[in-house]
Amino acid sequence: MQKIISRVMVAIALLVIFWSIYIGTREIISLFMIIPFNLVIATIFIKINEKLLNSETDEKKPDSLSVINSAAYLVVTIAVCWSILSYVNSGTALFGDAYKERVELENIKKKSWQNSASEMNHVSFAENRLKENLKDPSSAEFRDSRMGSGGSVCGQVNSKNGFGAYTGYKKYIQIGPATMVDDGSDDFNKQWESYCN
Repeated sequence: MQKIISRVMVAIALLVIFWSIYIGTREIISLFMIIPFNLVIATIFIKINEKLLNSETDEKKPDSLSVINSAAYLVVTIAVCWSILSYVNSGTALFGDAYKERVELENIKKKSWQNSASEMNHVSFAENRLKENLKDPSSAEFRDSRMGSGGSVCGQVNSKNGFGAYTGYKKYIQIGPATMVDDGSDDFNKQWESYCN
């Protein structure tokens, strides 16, 4: 019966270690503490248990000492795992509401980065398409390019005209295949207000 109790306590200790490793995967540095500390602790308690079993005392005493050793191993394992997770949790949330908030924040950052990358690709594509309509595409200089409403790209472009002189920065709107450059007309100003403000 005492051997079964010892094995159950060791099994519980192993479950605590596996649970700690699972939680620890949320912040890798905790694994570099949980695993080595628990290996050292397990080695120490295994050596103690071997000495208890090999001792030349009466038969009942080693079994009861083995139960005490297993109980001590369980308590030390719980204390060490909880201490490590609490220490790491004080710097980086591993569980609780703070962990949920951390995961939400990471998801928001990831989504924001993906949206930003997608927006940059869209703006770059629109600038390249606008260059195709210029007299001297290699001279094009862009500034303030950004996404507008309806998938449009708005900004300002400066490029050389047919005489080789820069025209100065002019507003542009790129909507799919359509390109509009500010010609001073009311129609362009209406489009600018509609898509770019």
